[in-house]
Amino acid sequence: MAQADEIYQVIRDEIIHGVLPSDTPLRETELAKRFNVSRTPVREVLHRLASEKLIRTIPNAGSFVGAFTWETVNEVFAIRQILEAYAAGLTAERITDADLKKMETLYQEMEVAANKNDFEAYALLDEAFHEMINTICGNKLLTDIIHSLNDRAKLANLRREHYARGEIQYSLADHRKIIDLFSEHNASDASDILLSHGKTIFGGLTNNPIINVFKPKEK
Repeated sequence: MAQADEIYQVIRDEIIHGVLPSDTPLRETELAKRFNVSRTPVREVLHRLASEKLIRTIPNAGSFVGAFTWETVNEVFAIRQILEAYAAGLTAERITDADLKKMETLYQEMEVAANKNDFEAYALLDEAFHEMINTICGNKLLTDIIHSLNDRAKLANLRREHYARGEIQYSLADHRKIIDLFSEHNASDASDILLSHGKTIFGGLTNNPIINVFKPKEK
């Protein structure tokens, strides 16, 4: 088990950090040779990575980095951004002072990375920021669904590409607004800005309708 765990951690880190780009084939024989093991622990590792939506396995073709093909990734992220906007509204309603303190600490780390133009570090911090929102929302089913759509390999890659184009400061400003709205427990505006933020990051997702359930009811 320890042997498989070590191989899993190495491959997982390489996927998340872009060392193994999306759609890279992961062949059992090559991995077994690389780590000097039999194919059994390699097979176990690939199964685990597939269950976490980091790779996809195609019958008679093999395993590849990324849970989705690029042809479907925009559709997947379109759904994800709507779910995350809903999660942000829930988070605004239930976030605590302790949660806000942790979020502020994470924001300060993002600010440092942004000022250094370290888009690799910023992308990882950004991922942690969104994960924090999804966790605080308190709706486990919603969080599980978001995770099921969470092709982290492509998601991290899209974020890196976006920030490499020099748009880190735009993202940072959005995160500042999001935290401020959370501190005000403003669910409606927090949901709206998360949706807008997602459209900017993922691109091409500007025509997805959403009903903001957090809008104040008309009297």
